[in-house]
Amino acid sequence: MSIFSRGVFYLLNRKLGYEWQENEGLTGEYRMKAMKPEIKAASFEWLCGMCIGMIPLLMHAFLHAFVEPLQDWPDDWRGETLFVSITNTGLSLIGYVLKGPSNKSGYYILIMLVTLLTLLFSSALYGAVSAGVAKKEAIFAAVCFLVVSIITSLYLTIANATPKEAAPQ
Repeated sequence: MSIFSRGVFYLLNRKLGYEWQENEGLTGEYRMKAMKPEIKAASFEWLCGMCIGMIPLLMHAFLHAFVEPLQDWPDDWRGETLFVSITNTGLSLIGYVLKGPSNKSGYYILIMLVTLLTLLFSSALYGAVSAGVAKKEAIFAAVCFLVVSIITSLYLTIANATPKEAAPQ
């Protein structure tokens, strides 16, 4: 088994809650068991937050595709992209506060702080976009905030569901 596949097994087992069972024989193949219920619930909670955040972005795409635009209609995706980031990080932080942090390891606190900073910077840029003072290049920052938001909020939600298994030692 290669180092890469061992790393993937570690990621799926420790971080996402999958359990692995070795098949009989000397082939070294593994079969995936079911996901742990706490991890599954946390994953669906995160997915629901993503769906809520995606509604304005999808409506913008729908209107862009099926409605004849006005002459002065701005084709700007920055606000919707930042809204997804704000909603996603905000919901994961609210879940963190409501469930109570049961794991206070340094790595877990670092992920929580990165999620909080992503929420704060996304909100500040959203305010600049809404006020009309942001440059067109702010879409790159909005996409970066969205990617960081997806990664950190998923990890924070799963780590808060089962802190001892999801947080590295």
